[in-house]
Amino acid sequence: MPDSAPRSLEVTLVGVNHRRAPLVLRECLAFPPSHLPPALVAMREYVPEGAILSTCHRVELYAAAPDAARARAQLQRFWSKHSGVPHWEFEPHLYHLEGSKAVEHLFSVASGLDSAIIGESQILGQVREALRLGLEQRSTGRVLSALFRQAVTTASVAAPPPSAPRRLSWPARPSGTCACRACCWSAPGRWGSWRRRTSWTKGWLALT
Repeated sequence: MPDSAPRSLEVTLVGVNHRRAPLVLRECLAFPPSHLPPALVAMREYVPEGAILSTCHRVELYAAAPDAARARAQLQRFWSKHSGVPHWEFEPHLYHLEGSKAVEHLFSVASGLDSAIIGESQILGQVREALRLGLEQRSTGRVLSALFRQAVTTASVAAPPPSAPRRLSWPARPSGTCACRACCWSAPGRWGSWRRRTSWTKGWLALT
């Protein structure tokens, strides 16, 4: 008798940023604020859960789906249809991450560590807005909602003083299935003694 248990959902993302794609391509692939609500509604036809982070320097599409490879293809199909850009024109400029790498990437993005100006704070508000719109348009489910909430919370709590140089380190993943990591902010120099540590909600990835 076939196993009828529901398959777990894995986080996957595809994106372009200031390092991988020229400005003209990013502008073609971007989602203006007024286009985001209908785009998120349409996204629900392609992946079980979806979210869009669209800024001046990056455009990222997130999905939570049982088949990461299929989700990646579906995200590219959705992106091509929405933007009018053939997928073969932007595919060489894409980066693609799955599972824990996608999760860690979002935490780095929300914390400003993947920005053109390291540590800039505007991105945190943009991640928070991506979460709000995903919830409003019901494109995010329990997996992406939990992920984006935790990314926002961690980046908010761990934000160091504006003048402090910043670095984010990820301790090795503990054994077992529980994704119980610590996000460690540390600052060298005169801020060297300052450190703040926050933890992910214990076992939140079990939602997947």
